[in-house]
Amino acid sequence: MTGVTKEMRTEQRSLSLVERKQEKERLLVLSIKKLKVPIWFERSCKITEKKIHINRFIYYFSKASLGQNAPERILDICVRLDMPDSLLASFQKILPDLSFIHFGFEEKESTCGYKIYGEYGVDRKSIPKMKEPFIGALGFKWDAFNPEKQVITKYTCLPALSLENIHERVTDVFQAKVNSLLVEASKDVLNHALKNITLNEVIYLEVSDGNGPRRSFDINVYDAGLRMKHISQSIIKIFKHFSIPDSVYENIYNPNNDYSFGHISGGVDKDGKAFISLYGGLEKQQYKNNVNEVRQMGNSDNKNLKSTKD
Repeated sequence: MTGVTKEMRTEQRSLSLVERKQEKERLLVLSIKKLKVPIWFERSCKITEKKIHINRFIYYFSKASLGQNAPERILDICVRLDMPDSLLASFQKILPDLSFIHFGFEEKESTCGYKIYGEYGVDRKSIPKMKEPFIGALGFKWDAFNPEKQVITKYTCLPALSLENIHERVTDVFQAKVNSLLVEASKDVLNHALKNITLNEVIYLEVSDGNGPRRSFDINVYDAGLRMKHISQSIIKIFKHFSIPDSVYENIYNPNNDYSFGHISGGVDKDGKAFISLYGGLEKQQYKNNVNEVRQMGNSDNKNLKSTKD
């Protein structure tokens, strides 16, 4: 396994910021391509005050699909992405117990980041019968330019909650009354989904970064078969709260948008600032050949697997 050398880092610094971010993105795309196994691909966008980050995506595949040398192949990608040693050691420790692996990329204004999620295999049909919360996945995240900026995120599934319980938890996660519009929008998304599915088919997660101040939730409603156009009023409320121009909504999330919707996550980050993330377009494929193909990917009706990460 070969990581990023000192010479490679020196060469990267001579590139423009845009080029450097593209190189990081391309590295992940090509690494996944080499696996040549069935994978799932999901896009997302993260919305904060006056900002919307749209170049975010996740690859998702079964560890078993990689065969007997799955650990070696997975760890090889981790090293290629220059995963920090501390995160790599923690991830390697839980790897034998994982059923699914997620590799994610997120572009920001002045940097970009990698995310690797380890998901434990849990029979979804058994979740409503469970009485105690359980850890569904762990996320290992770091800044691709400054790997010392890193965090391990825990995703805890809370089964068998009542609708009232979920509403209360969403309200509590957002903490302040100033975020009331985000609370309302999140509840609206869930209530709309419940027109098509039962509450037992909803997956509710709460997310935390170790002992850090981040608090957030994730409501997965892929089984409801919703499209972005079905939650347009919720998106309008979200954009209004974050002062996103109407033109952005009209161009991206217009009422005719038939892009599949999967789940909504939201809460407050480590700096106490509110955010909302929207996920959708989950589709199964062999692999994507290049970065442009990933960026130009079309809509999908497939909703058999559920990604729940932010």
